[in-house]
Amino acid sequence: MYSINLVLNSVRVVAQVVTNLAISLIRLTEAERIGFEFRPVTGPDTTFVDPVTARVFHILWETNGVNLQENQSTKATFYVVADDEIGQSIILGMDTLLALGMSIKWDGDEVINPLFPIPGQENIHRPDPVIATGLPVSFMSREYAGNGFTVVPHLKSEHYDLLTNTTFPIFGKVAVPLPTNQDFFMTVTSINTPLILGLDALTACGYSLEFPDIVTWPQIGVVRPYRQPELRVRGPTCPSCGRIGHVRSRCTEQSE
Repeated sequence: MYSINLVLNSVRVVAQVVTNLAISLIRLTEAERIGFEFRPVTGPDTTFVDPVTARVFHILWETNGVNLQENQSTKATFYVVADDEIGQSIILGMDTLLALGMSIKWDGDEVINPLFPIPGQENIHRPDPVIATGLPVSFMSREYAGNGFTVVPHLKSEHYDLLTNTTFPIFGKVAVPLPTNQDFFMTVTSINTPLILGLDALTACGYSLEFPDIVTWPQIGVVRPYRQPELRVRGPTCPSCGRIGHVRSRCTEQSE
């Protein structure tokens, strides 16, 4: 399982690396321990749906952290969730991994990672497998398994992912020979993408993540759209005159 050592607000932490999540998640108690400042989230930002597993994460706060690596720093955004939402204190998604200058190697060659499928554009018949470093096992969707694969029984009826706190139902398994393992099996489950390559398949294919000594910021694809900071004012705002510092009953500018 991939992990990385970070220093957040002068606090040393170990974060898990998950390439199939778009954003980075942190538990509420861990964010409080590190001393993050929280910003409120509103509207559609209050939830995040993982397009791979269809898991819905409820976002409580948004916060910025400073990641230190080899005495260099880069800013990244973390989304705060309740402790029971994820099974790990900190999960680094693709936004932070790209900000850290991560490169992906497959059998020694650098590759472009299919981060996750674009909803509505998945190709069931010619799928790009999703690379999922946060999952120990590989999955195949029931729809894709129906394209000529022979599904055989599996010993378990479900699989629990310790990182994202997600339970996958298991409907069987299918043989998918790999160049280095002709007897490789993938688990059939309900997912929003045809194929998910977990760590069992990635290690058999010479997969690795590499981070440079020097981290730069910003990078294309990592910069988030500007969000207007929350306006903090002192005292109440009068609904009659619109001024700050008094209520309607004490307003001296109301028309008679």
